Amino acid sequence: MHRVSARFASSFSFAFGRQSRYLHFDFAARVIPHPEKAAKGGEDAFFASKRALAVADGVGGWADSGVDPALYSRSLMQNVGQQMESNPLDPKAELVKAAAAVKETGTSTACVLILDDQAKCIRSANLGDSGYLVFRTRSDKTKESGSSIIYSVKSQQHYFNCPFQCGSMGDDPIKAEDHKMDIHVDDVILMATDGLWDNVFPEELESIYEKWRKSEVQPSTESLAKSIADQAYTFSLDRKRKSPFTVGAMTQGYSLAQAIGGKSDDITVLIGRVME
Repeated sequence: MHRVSARFASSFSFAFGRQSRYLHFDFAARVIPHPEKAAKGGEDAFFASKRALAVADGVGGWADSGVDPALYSRSLMQNVGQQMESNPLDPKAELVKAAAAVKETGTSTACVLILDDQAKCIRSANLGDSGYLVFRTRSDKTKESGSSIIYSVKSQQHYFNCPFQCGSMGDDPIKAEDHKMDIHVDDVILMATDGLWDNVFPEELESIYEKWRKSEVQPSTESLAKSIADQAYTFSLDRKRKSPFTVGAMTQGYSLAQAIGGKSDDITVLIGRVME
């Protein structure tokens, strides 16, 4: 099992690659906790392996009741990782089982994705406002080659800034949105908690990906994870930035003056590049 907790450092990078003749992920992770939560490593958690990616964002409101939000998210991801050892193919079923086995008090968003080598596809289940997108590099003889986002998960929220979440008095994880799509060699999955999505727009992510793709002969997943997470962190500290969170808040009636600025949060970024 390849799971790394963010609690060991104020920022963290991790990468893994393996040669094989079947579809698998060359994967990497980058975790940057909220500045005020760096000492304990933040409240996000993740699992990553050559055939699965998963993230969880412990809901911070539990701290008001004296509960450490990190305990639930870490337990959830530990359970997901243990279940992946049996090579399952239904991410929603695994999320439901993982949530049922958590003994800690708390709630968490969750996103689980499995690479199915036999069907040449990915299957996912997303609950809340973590999520993922898929980059695919297109090549057309009549046009300039370029990268594009071919799929992006939609956030599940009860109302603005209140995502679906499993756990104590939370949502039934069976409500997770599931998705299946064909996958190609060299497709890149970017999975993250809302610390990314609230601070970086899709077109900015695409620009980072394109720069990464063209900058190295063999660009590493670790360097892409670092570039994306570091940019999100920089944006989160910008008090004058009109961020994705700002835009969302304004659609709910907040003024620009009330909503302006990046959103400080734990930032967890996973990259999975499909290899053969």
